[in-house]
Amino acid sequence: MKGLSLNILFICPDWADLATPIVKEMRIQGHNVIHLDSIDLADFKYYSLQHRAFSKVLDFFGNKKYKHMRTEEQIFWSLKGLFKGTSKFDAIICTEPNIFNDTHFDLMRENTDKMVLSLWDSLNRMPQNGTHLSRFDTIFSFEPSDCRENGFLPCYNYIPEVKTSQESREEYDVFSVMSFTRQRYQAVASFLDSNPKIISNVYFLITHPKMRRYATHPKIKLITSLMLKDELTAEIRKSKSILDFGQGRQNGLSFRVFEALAYRKKLITTSSEIDEYEFYDPSNVIVLENASQQVDDSFFNTPYSDIESASLDKYTLRYWVENLINNIK
Repeated sequence: MKGLSLNILFICPDWADLATPIVKEMRIQGHNVIHLDSIDLADFKYYSLQHRAFSKVLDFFGNKKYKHMRTEEQIFWSLKGLFKGTSKFDAIICTEPNIFNDTHFDLMRENTDKMVLSLWDSLNRMPQNGTHLSRFDTIFSFEPSDCRENGFLPCYNYIPEVKTSQESREEYDVFSVMSFTRQRYQAVASFLDSNPKIISNVYFLITHPKMRRYATHPKIKLITSLMLKDELTAEIRKSKSILDFGQGRQNGLSFRVFEALAYRKKLITTSSEIDEYEFYDPSNVIVLENASQQVDDSFFNTPYSDIESASLDKYTLRYWVENLINNIK
């Protein structure tokens, strides 16, 4: 199918506005794309308090939760309605297979020639994504260990497009915004305590109010909604470096890494395999061996070392889409 215009169904959450640029680039490259946001697809809502109470009664007497059954039905009929109004797809690309059951996969297979999976989390962190791997013809992953152990094709995150603007004054040594887990929060807190001279601008996204009681560090700010676009850009520009703490044993490169490349910022990361990438420069990157490792002041006070564009080409969005499409055979 290389070089041909494909008819694609892309089922992917647009969390943090990550899917929209991919869909746009696919269309720029000549493909017909329908995007289904999997968050909306599986977003079941009770329509009244009585409805919620009724579901609890059914949960008590049934062997499967009412909400799960209704969500599965909602996904099925949403897909059924879509397929009824469209021609057969050359490929259906998914990023979160755990929301689908066997009936959904059977329906998708009837309406496409190729089933493609692009994993944006490691199987270590999201083992539920590994339960339907046999349903896919081609599987990509951003996690190097999953590629080595399972024969997945490597598919990195991409460098976001940055609008040109006047340089902002750098007020901070490090910036980061991360989703909250207790382990991750404690690791970042340990890093900041071990580096008291660092001027930090670190945020954690906490959407569940009960989790806030575990987040009390004076140097860490809490937010309840995603930091996106102009707000994120402004915060990155005000810092000399970006802090990147992976979750669990994750070694795949997060978007923090690619934001550092896009904005020409230094990087402090827990990714132990980053030195294997073409863009790695030890003057720009510190790999933390443990959460309490100290960082010398000179790292922040020396200028960023420019990276040759040839070393960055395979990490562009254009290449991301080309790599995906060219491996759909």
